[in-house]
Amino acid sequence: SLEGGLDAENGALVGGKLGGAFFARDLVVPEMIQELDALASGLIEAVNGLHALGYGLPSGGMASEGARVASVDPPLPSGAVESVATSSDLERGLGGGTYTLEVRDSGGEWQFRLLDWSGNPVYIRQVGGSDFTADWQAVPLGQVFETGRGIAITFGQTGTAGTVSFRYDNFFAGRGSSDIDISQWVREDPRRVAAAQDGVASGDNRQALAIAGLQREAIITGGYSADAFYGSIVTRLGLSARQALAMTANAEAIAQHLERRKAEVSGVDLDEETADLLRFQRAYQAAARAMTVLDEMLDRLINGTGLVGR
Repeated sequence: SLEGGLDAENGALVGGKLGGAFFARDLVVPEMIQELDALASGLIEAVNGLHALGYGLPSGGMASEGARVASVDPPLPSGAVESVATSSDLERGLGGGTYTLEVRDSGGEWQFRLLDWSGNPVYIRQVGGSDFTADWQAVPLGQVFETGRGIAITFGQTGTAGTVSFRYDNFFAGRGSSDIDISQWVREDPRRVAAAQDGVASGDNRQALAIAGLQREAIITGGYSADAFYGSIVTRLGLSARQALAMTANAEAIAQHLERRKAEVSGVDLDEETADLLRFQRAYQAAARAMTVLDEMLDRLINGTGLVGR
């Protein structure tokens, strides 16, 4: 059954143009999208991680930081959350967009997690640990929690269920290949591009150079650079396309050979039929000549003999 699309197990069950279209839709394209998502996600995290630590051109008398928390709703403090602020603790960069902090009571334990604009849980640092998780965690009441994503959350002394939404501005917005984009925050004012490492030094472009150097740094899962990873995607796609073309040409050659064999067995060969007609004509002529000779011999025997003394 092909219900629900193809997978690695039933991909060989289909053939022809329609089967090839299904195979590409259900197996090839999703794999390529997954690879591009990994590339885009790694690029967003790496670039935004460096960008958040830099400074843009002065605006209003002071240099703008490379990232910021803005538009907090509802105004804080509210419930269990006292503040959400920009932090320099940035182990993994975060895409610009609107995020939601959820707090709930789970059987007497106050828990929290961070969601992105699509409702997907965001990986943040574990409370009391160094690993990252997207699961619910116990609320560290009365403490400042560093998410490791450039955001610090200050929790109150008591827990209260609720949500807090805020916008996080950085260079890249989005989380994958389908929505990666330059953030509206940077579009509105290009001076916010954090090219400098120092907020007061003139002509400082060290952060821009560091971001440009990410092109060959191991920023993609598995220890690949963006250049190498993208090159491997293009190479594998090209090899798959070449293999598909070769298989198509081979299948067409086999089909043509079978058609010729079918024609040889069941079809009419005009040359062969013409030769048979000539052969049968000669045989008929030979048989007719034999009958003529026999007729002449009988005529001679009957009419030329039989009357004695004639």
